[in-house]
Amino acid sequence: MSRKSKTTKPAGMPSRTPSLESAASQTVAASPRIGRQATEDIYGGGVIAYGSHLFDCCSILIYCPKHSNFGLSRISSRKGLWMPFVALKSTEGWYPSTVARLKQLLVVGSGAKNFLSFSPPELLHVYRIQLPTLARFVTRITYFSQLTHDPKHPTNCCQSNKSLTWISAEDITNQNIADLWGPEPLVFGNAFLSNNIDRGAYTEFTLRDAMKYLPRDAPKTFQDELLKSAQFTEKDMTKVYGEFVQHVYPSQYMAFASFSDYMKRIGWTNNEPDLQSVFRAFAFNGQNYLSYHEFILGIAALDKNTTHGGRSGELRCGYIFRFYDANNDNLLDYNDMKALTYDMLKFKNKPCDDESVEKEMARNSSALGLAINDPINSEMFMKGVGTMLFRGSSALFRCSFSIIQQILLKRSYDSMSSIQVAEIEVGPGKKPRGTCPRCRTKKYILALHSVKLHFEGMCIDPQEVNQDDSQNLSKPQKTHEINQFSPDFLPNRMMDWIRDFAVAACGVRLKGKRTLPKELTWTKTDREKLSTAIIKLCQDAQHLLQKDGRVIK
Repeated sequence: MSRKSKTTKPAGMPSRTPSLESAASQTVAASPRIGRQATEDIYGGGVIAYGSHLFDCCSILIYCPKHSNFGLSRISSRKGLWMPFVALKSTEGWYPSTVARLKQLLVVGSGAKNFLSFSPPELLHVYRIQLPTLARFVTRITYFSQLTHDPKHPTNCCQSNKSLTWISAEDITNQNIADLWGPEPLVFGNAFLSNNIDRGAYTEFTLRDAMKYLPRDAPKTFQDELLKSAQFTEKDMTKVYGEFVQHVYPSQYMAFASFSDYMKRIGWTNNEPDLQSVFRAFAFNGQNYLSYHEFILGIAALDKNTTHGGRSGELRCGYIFRFYDANNDNLLDYNDMKALTYDMLKFKNKPCDDESVEKEMARNSSALGLAINDPINSEMFMKGVGTMLFRGSSALFRCSFSIIQQILLKRSYDSMSSIQVAEIEVGPGKKPRGTCPRCRTKKYILALHSVKLHFEGMCIDPQEVNQDDSQNLSKPQKTHEINQFSPDFLPNRMMDWIRDFAVAACGVRLKGKRTLPKELTWTKTDREKLSTAIIKLCQDAQHLLQKDGRVIK
């Protein structure tokens, strides 16, 4: 799902890391010497921001080799821990910005040079993500630096403060950080500790990658059918993508702390299914974080409108299975099946006491040729649902409200269509934004067709171009767009008649000293044909104007 410098992994979550999936290393120039000038603010330039949450930034993986700790920071206005980062000014480079931020984080006293010594930052990874609607890219640069243990400050190493929290490498390896905002600290930390890190790697996530699955009229995949069954539109998908990107940034993915925070923002309550189980069900790639695709497909499967039959039902069975698989071992044991059976009986308004649940479990297990204590794998569970053995499973893994409607209603983040590219002014120098048409942000859409321009000025050879993934037009609109350049389109035929007459009349002078012996005029047949076409064109225009509410009648 990401673009890489050499090889591309299969779709879905990367098997190794989210940010190191670009496996090819690139040659990186030697790091310059850390100088005092790197900490000086350069005024007159601002941070290029796309709304309140998106901007180019440099993130830093900080490591203490003496105590085997990693330094993390709390994301501003949020609860989660992530790597320290700094927003990039338009007038500053990646390296000096990173060095300046390190000096701020590792300060141990007053004075320009009172900070813990550290190695020159090394470029680890460049990540770019394309924003919806704007189609602009936001870039996140990740550097690595480790403490060099200056003897001047032997006792101040790895002391947590308001800006930096030190986490042991063991907790990083064991993924023992409850409020982690995104998986990158774990990913980069584990890769560094195992000496398996690719310095200078590059990853891109484009709109084409994001819109891999869409609620198409003719679904191409099971995932397309699931989105269509949930009654999602392409506009809904763009909105959710914009919300996802803004919520998780500067991370690329959604860890549980981030997931829980977002679901509560849109109105999730204790009466809804358990969030930890929902998160596990969403993560169909088995990781401890969600990609955008996992998130959007998960809320589609959870939606109360999604049908439980056909291909959508098959996918929903996988979500139900993971939801009840509490220990995530790809098997539903006795306790898992007991919880599942209890919920099915409850939703059918049947007795759900222990005796009734045991009786139902024994009946279902016997029908599958198993004992009541035997675990059930996903294939058996799918077979049971398909043969109507697990009656009531259609009510499992459901939200009482439409999540997509709640996202549109709550508007937790900026609408990407309303975002204007702005500079956050920094320092005394202020740079005014352009107001003339040429300076404003342009909005472009991709055409549905390509044409060739004839040397006589005519458009010829119209060909349809497949741009279904970038426009949400109805079939009549698409037909109209394509017909505009068809030679049989009435306005085009009228222009051809006029051009032919002009070419035939080329060189004829009706006034002047010399008059040609034979002047060219329209024949009766041509005049009648042209007048009929003009009347038809006027009738079509009248029909359009009558339907337009903006016209004063």
